[in-house]
Amino acid sequence: ELLGWQDNALVVVLADHGEEFWDHGGTGHGKTLYREVVHVPFFIYHRELQPRRIPQQIHLIDTLPTPADMLQFPVNSAWVGKSLTPLLRGEPLPERILFSQLLRRPDHPRPALQAAITQQWKLIETTGRNGAKSSELYDVKGDAGERQNVASAHADVLARLSKELELL
Repeated sequence: ELLGWQDNALVVVLADHGEEFWDHGGTGHGKTLYREVVHVPFFIYHRELQPRRIPQQIHLIDTLPTPADMLQFPVNSAWVGKSLTPLLRGEPLPERILFSQLLRRPDHPRPALQAAITQQWKLIETTGRNGAKSSELYDVKGDAGERQNVASAHADVLARLSKELELL
């Protein structure tokens, strides 16, 4: 309260990636799209917001439209993200599919990765240099650590999310 900053501030804290510490057999980042790498902190402080945790998954592309909306700045038509202001005020957002990509140059030794994520499911598709694809599907509600690949048991979900990745 010394300077009164809390009355006139919007503070946003986030990270661009997490780190893997042998969670799926490796370390660092830039190698996988598992939760420990793509699930990052995202904090917003504003005097009009009540402190709470929001369980709904959101996307980093929403970080620019959200403060712009809260501060009543004009929205840029090039922004792909959506304002999270309704969610921050307690209103649920419609379900949407979130995407994550780890693209590679054609001569890179590691494969390209894409993920489609819903509140229940996460599909990770790996595309090798020869174009061959492999898929991993996780029920993130029941398996937050993404340990049990259930692709063979949920072909319908796999097909639906794979189709969404094709549209990227």
